[in-house]
Amino acid sequence: MSSGLKFLASFRRASKAACRACSLRPLISLGVSVGILGDLRGPRIRVGEMQNGVIPLKSGNKIILSPEPIVGSPERIAVSFRGLANDVAHGTVICWTMAISNSRSLR
Repeated sequence: MSSGLKFLASFRRASKAACRACSLRPLISLGVSVGILGDLRGPRIRVGEMQNGVIPLKSGNKIILSPEPIVGSPERIAVSFRGLANDVAHGTVICWTMAISNSRSLR
């Protein structure tokens, strides 16, 4: 079994990732298996204002994502991506991750 290396190019500018990937060539010439993975970023979907600044969400609950400028509730949240309904089918499971901004704190 040969040794291997994984290079994750996500969250980098393409030019920096390409430069870093080229630096792996000496390892490849030594017979090291190198896998280069690039993650394509999708649309940045932002949520709108929430009731009392924060709403409780439970894993597995259904919620409506609306392009309308509404105040978010546990049943319905405003999202910035107006084309979301055209890009996903009704009932599609959407997995969310949360980025925390320095300008905003979470309770």
